[in-house]
Formats: sequence, C-alpha cells, structure tokens
Amino acid sequence: MKLGAAFAIIGGSMTVCGLMAWHLATRDNLDLSGAKHHGNAVQAATMQGLDAGTAGVGAPEPVPLSVRLADHPAVRYALAMQENDCDTVIATSLWMTERLHFVRRNGGGEGDVQLARQELCRRLADRRLENAQWGATGVEDRYVFMPGSSIEVLAVEDGRADLERDAKECVVFRVSYPAPERSLRDANGQPVRTLEVRVWVSREGYVLKASVHGDAEVDSSSFAYDWGTGA
Repeated sequence: MKLGAAFAIIGGSMTVCGLMAWHLATRDNLDLSGAKHHGNAVQAATMQGLDAGTAGVGAPEPVPLSVRLADHPAVRYALAMQENDCDTVIATSLWMTERLHFVRRNGGGEGDVQLARQELCRRLADRRLENAQWGATGVEDRYVFMPGSSIEVLAVEDGRADLERDAKECVVFRVSYPAPERSLRDANGQPVRTLEVRVWVSREGYVLKASVHGDAEVDSSSFAYDWGTGA
C-alpha cells in the first residue's frame, strides 16, 4: 500500500509539472510582438488578459509616442526649452555643451565656466516677442517652444549625415500657440497657430544644430493660421 501511494504521489507531481510545462510552452508561442515593442506596461496588460482567459478581447491599446519617448533627448530638450530649464537644455544641446568644454580647454577656471553658463541661461530666458519671427535661416528655439504652447510628439524619423555630427534620428513635434500675441510669426509677420518642427539627435544623445538660427528645423510648409478670427 505504501509503495502504491508513493507511485500515486510521484505520478501526480509529474502530471502537474507536465501541465505547467505545457502552459509555459504554449504561452511562449503566442504573438507578443506588440508587448515587446511597447514596453513592460503593455506586456503586463497583455499577460493579464491571457491569464484571465478572456476570449475575443482585442489587442492592447498602443502606448502613445509621448509616453514611449518621454526620456528621449529631443523630448527632454523641447520641454526644457519651453519651461526655461536651462540645465537640461545645456546638457542635451551639443553646441552648448561644447561651448562650456571650450572654456575649460582654453584655461578657463570654474568661475569662467559658470559665467559662460549664466550667459547661455540669460539668452534662453530672453524671449522678446519682437524677435519671435521665423526667417529663411530659421529662428531661435526659445521662440518655437514658447512657454504656454502645446507640444505634441508626432513621429520619429530616420537620421541624416549632413549635420555637425551624424544624426541617429529626429523627433517631429507639432507646436500649438495659445494666442496670436504669444506665438511665433512667419516671415510676413503673420502669427502662426500651429507648426511642425524636427529636433535631430546624434548617436551620443545630443541635440544637433539643424538651422543657422536655432537647433530645431522648422517646417514652414506646416504653418497653420486657424485662429478662428480670419488670421
């Protein structure tokens, strides 16, 4: 009797192990490509749906680009520029970072570096609206990513090799302004309601200069003037 009971226990354990192995094998064969692309949060949601056995439930909602790219250098740069976060703007901008390195390399002490940093921050905060006008050579980024504007992530595009460093990719933004008197103006002085702009990023994670004035590349063909007042 004891021998028979032992075999029964062993047989039961093997059955449980076999069921667990089958469950893992079949689960691994399911198409989780969406979860792999959209990160841990979506993967967790997908697995919860599978474990619940909810037949006919659709695929999980795709994670918005603004969430997936929240820590992207281009996104951090745009938001920091809008919010006058000078430290983040300098840390993500290649030419600003190199400006401070240049001061150090040429014998400047820490006091000189701090003065150079303060000058960069002063320029960032100087947003005189009479200078908020796009031209053929671009416009300073502080007039594109204006305080109070709405910044939407539209897409990520492949890189290019004709900037100061090879660009790995760019993030495309749509910027919307709250009022005509607080917006960028086009070359004719018309207040722009919305526009699209590209911020290019190097493989090292630095924002690259893509215009003579300003780093960002403003797409003038995207200018829209739908203020609802005939502007």
